[in-house]
Amino acid sequence: MSKEIKLIHPNNRCLHLDHCSSVTLFKGNDGVNEFLVGGGAGTSNELVKFVFEHFFSGYKDVPKGIEFPIKSGCTAIQVKNREGDGYLFGRNYDYEPHQLMIVQVEPTDGYRSLSSVDTNFISDAFGEAGKHLPLRFLKKFALYTPLDGINEMGLAISVNMVQDDAIISQNRGKPKLTITTAVRVLLDKAANVEEALSILESCDMNSEKDYLCHLMIGDRSGKSVCVDYIDSKMCVTDTKVMTNFYMQEGPKYGIGTEQSMIRYQTVMSHLENKDSYSVEELANELKGVAKSNFEDFYQTTEWSIVFDLEACSAVYYRREDYTKGWEIKL
Repeated sequence: MSKEIKLIHPNNRCLHLDHCSSVTLFKGNDGVNEFLVGGGAGTSNELVKFVFEHFFSGYKDVPKGIEFPIKSGCTAIQVKNREGDGYLFGRNYDYEPHQLMIVQVEPTDGYRSLSSVDTNFISDAFGEAGKHLPLRFLKKFALYTPLDGINEMGLAISVNMVQDDAIISQNRGKPKLTITTAVRVLLDKAANVEEALSILESCDMNSEKDYLCHLMIGDRSGKSVCVDYIDSKMCVTDTKVMTNFYMQEGPKYGIGTEQSMIRYQTVMSHLENKDSYSVEELANELKGVAKSNFEDFYQTTEWSIVFDLEACSAVYYRREDYTKGWEIKL
């Protein structure tokens, strides 16, 4: 299926894959330790304040009312790697046409990682000023707004929206996280699912109105879970597939989008007869539940990724062009 997979080597400057995709490398202190010690950030405004203080020695006019709006519909899958050791983790990111930045991070105190960022969420959050946001600002905010990723220990994460009007508001006196800052912390600090869950439990998760999400986390051992927050309580469900509805058994189970249930059932029906895939085959599975399979005039599958948890690599496909992929290795 994939006719071309091109190997990418990030450097300190933004490398453009096409007119709407880039890869960048960050090396050094990404601030995660300071972020946690300082109490984290439970809102977008608190995150903005931290980024300015840590990377830019403060900023005299920190904007107010900032929100990073995450409303994406997505599919995440973990399966055995049929052509090699370990497991593959696939992910579709479905949303309106937006810009993609792939961020490779080599922190001074943490695991190396790759992550994907929808930079329109950053620029849109700053309103009119966001149209002229300097690249050095954009790249630093991208560190703390990842929507998926993999680290050198083979831990993979996907952020998926849940269509519900609930708000997550944990207030136990622990460091505060939002869903994207949680991804940054976990990629830096967690070697496997159990460590990831322990870190999440040691922090207070918070969400802002209309931006409720949950996480799928997988590791090299083959373990993969969905992390829902129900009535502000962390709920963990073993699963190989996650879309956009609550997966925890109980009153909330199944609440989400109708289309996401169709995508989930489609993939699960295939896994009944086939639990191992090659990279190409998993990309084809993602293609089968991409947005072009549904009537939706506004959204596309902006990117699809196949993470190899053993090789610590990622193959990216952009806007449902599965004939051309970009491979990035940690």
